[in-house]
Amino acid sequence: MFGSRCTDTERSHQAVGSILPLTHFLILVRGILLKGNDLSLLWEYIWPIMVFMLTVLALGLKTFRKTLD
Repeated sequence: MFGSRCTDTERSHQAVGSILPLTHFLILVRGILLKGNDLSLLWEYIWPIMVFMLTVLALGLKTFRKTLD
């Protein structure tokens, strides 16, 4: 896989990587496709994606309402 492992990077880069939803999505896909994990094992990677999605949706709705007024 391209790049380096999360444990080999600096802590500041790990913090930025943990915020990005792509990090959690890649772990989620790997767990489903390669390991056959079920939802109970993958929930710790699903909830950050959902939080990010709801945050972006809320900001988008707020911005959209401001542009209509």
